[in-house]
Amino acid sequence: MSMVDFARQVLGVNLTAKEAPLLYVFDFDQTILKIHSFGSHIRAKDVASRDLEADTADIEFFRTFIDTMTSAGIPVAVASFGEYEVIQNYLDRLTPGVFNRSNICTPSCVGYKDGYSVPAGKNTMLELLLKTMICNDGKAITTEMRKRTILFDDQQSNIEKAASSGFSPCFTPYAFTRDAWPQIQKGLGHLVGFVTHIASPLS
Repeated sequence: MSMVDFARQVLGVNLTAKEAPLLYVFDFDQTILKIHSFGSHIRAKDVASRDLEADTADIEFFRTFIDTMTSAGIPVAVASFGEYEVIQNYLDRLTPGVFNRSNICTPSCVGYKDGYSVPAGKNTMLELLLKTMICNDGKAITTEMRKRTILFDDQQSNIEKAASSGFSPCFTPYAFTRDAWPQIQKGLGHLVGFVTHIASPLS
């Protein structure tokens, strides 16, 4: 399947329907990246000279997914325990102009130090992203909004905590790649109809 075909099909059906996903949130290390930037002690100033293809799990797949979703008007975000400046510098190279401080949530956004885990897992960060990106008109966050918030994450504990709070997490133990996509989709549950089924790796 070509990337053009994927870009068309990933829109799924009825993406404007009220039950379609509201927000896609990505973990960063070992989800978008194949490496762990924080564990590897990568500094913000190092990112410009890093091999982006080598560091990213599936650069073409990620770029196409982000471009397709943003073109459809579906917001995307990052929730990571890593360091904001490192993440921002990587994403500026990966998807220029898409990510900034308003849709990159790190521990320092919720009262903790970047590089350290948050006791509630990604839940506090997901709530903040919903509040600032979806409910910025003062509306209260609802159960339905949480259910329509998708989290891609490689840590089982974050997946379990997100699910227990009503979010729709998708486990990405092998990162966010075209090869892993059929397995990742299983986490979408009832929302799977809104994202393309890819039965084989993209060519």
